[in-house]
Amino acid sequence: LLSPNDDGFQDNLEIEYRLDDGSLAARAEIYDATGRMVRCLLNNGLLGTHGMIQWDGRNDNGTVVQQGHYVLSIVVYDLSGKTQVIRRTIALLTY
Repeated sequence: LLSPNDDGFQDNLEIEYRLDDGSLAARAEIYDATGRMVRCLLNNGLLGTHGMIQWDGRNDNGTVVQQGHYVLSIVVYDLSGKTQVIRRTIALLTY
């Protein structure tokens, strides 16, 4: 659940990760209910063994997106090209 209204409560979605392999890279994107990408959070970024990816509920233009369901898509890949895709649904509320 994400509520980007600057009240200090659930204003950011925080995706924490821990990996055994520190040489993996990823692309993380947010899509709206129609399948349109609204935000690229990480583009071919090296992950390391632990860290966090955040989304503030804004699109690539810096505007807070509309209330609704969104999909977080993370594609993790190694140097040999082996990939893993992780998708999660996010509910964004504005109030």
